[in-house]
Amino acid sequence: MAIEVPVARRTSLLRALWRHRSSKVGLILVGFTLFVALIGPFLVLGNASSDPNYQNLGQSLLGSSGSHWLGTDDLGRDELVRMVNGARYTLIMAVAAVTIAAVSGLIVGAVSGYAGGWVDLVIQRLVDIILSFPGFLLALALVAILGTGMTNLIIAVAVSAFPRFVRVTRSGVLTVMQLPYVEAARSQGLPPLRILRKHVVPNALGALIVQTPLEIGSAVLTGAGLGFLGLGVAEPTPEWGAMLGDGRDLLFTNPTLVTYPGIAIFIAILGFNLLGDGIRDVLDPRHSTSR
Repeated sequence: MAIEVPVARRTSLLRALWRHRSSKVGLILVGFTLFVALIGPFLVLGNASSDPNYQNLGQSLLGSSGSHWLGTDDLGRDELVRMVNGARYTLIMAVAAVTIAAVSGLIVGAVSGYAGGWVDLVIQRLVDIILSFPGFLLALALVAILGTGMTNLIIAVAVSAFPRFVRVTRSGVLTVMQLPYVEAARSQGLPPLRILRKHVVPNALGALIVQTPLEIGSAVLTGAGLGFLGLGVAEPTPEWGAMLGDGRDLLFTNPTLVTYPGIAIFIAILGFNLLGDGIRDVLDPRHSTSR
């Protein structure tokens, strides 16, 4: 029968994540990023203008001050207000894209691993075709076909991440299917869908859980890259990658316009990567590199 993780075990896993150095730093950085995205816009309501798209050309390219903590851009827009509002768009895009990729990859990978035969062969060859394209170039091509905007950006990033979830899920399913309780369930004549849902998938989720935060970090990078090229969310939405692109022409005269978004992207990606590595080490101590 399916393994149920007791509450005490879940609590011990959370404690282990906090004790692990990599995951602890990752949790702090991810928590900080989420705090900025969720609470930040409410904290800057009284800072100049709470509208991230409010323009005041008479105050363009100002340095840090009491009214504009991070200065203003070339259109006089408050950089701090745009930064904290941009966190929402960046994280919504990354989390939504990875969620779509993870759910669809879980379904397709589980079917591929459990069915085997020609079904597995066809699915894996299609996955190979998608993986033959670099992830960023694939997302770039999809955005070029679909057009810019948040929805199309999410779809493009999700498609680029989808094959990796298929491979990870299929590998986990093939491993679990060799275990005695799965063989016993099959010998009892239980329907394949029930075996997958009750016995195989719940016990093959470990690798998928590890992969998810890593893919969120990758999605942040891909989305920022597309935004930098002007192929992300529509203007004048304050997205970190788009802010980098807006400030590149002023790199040598006002470098803070690219420094702040670049640091924010770095913190988000580093946080999710460290969290993913920590989860991997906690779930499988054999791969531990840092404690």
